[in-house]
Amino acid sequence: MTKYWFCCAALSLGAAMGCANWGTGASLRGVPLPILLGPVDRVGGGTPLPVTKVFEFDGEASRHFTQGSYSTTAGNMVTTTSWQEEHWSGDDAIKAAAWRATKGDLSKDIHVTKLKAKNYVIFFGTAVKAYVAVEGDVMSPGGGR
Repeated sequence: MTKYWFCCAALSLGAAMGCANWGTGASLRGVPLPILLGPVDRVGGGTPLPVTKVFEFDGEASRHFTQGSYSTTAGNMVTTTSWQEEHWSGDDAIKAAAWRATKGDLSKDIHVTKLKAKNYVIFFGTAVKAYVAVEGDVMSPGGGR
């Protein structure tokens, strides 16, 4: 009877974790170079400038959580081992990736080509992942800004 209640409690906890509001964030606040969304070649508009793609950019901010347990039996002794592990890249992970992709060159822009956010749970909350991913092209504009 005790195993039955333990199993019910474990499944309930897992289901509760799977339904929890758990996520991650991403920020490009404070990056001193333009991050452009949409069909633009620079901030401020005007006559389009020729641009050259010099590098590809991708950055991801993510948060992972896993948990689990297993039991071993030796005679009348049962040993249960449980673990939990969490990894979080931090909200500034995409900001750091943008800075690395441009090598700090303020004459370059990043033109975002793909933006994806996802959150998922595997098997009643034993693994949870949330992430924000950004892909784009590092562009070097021709002429002055």
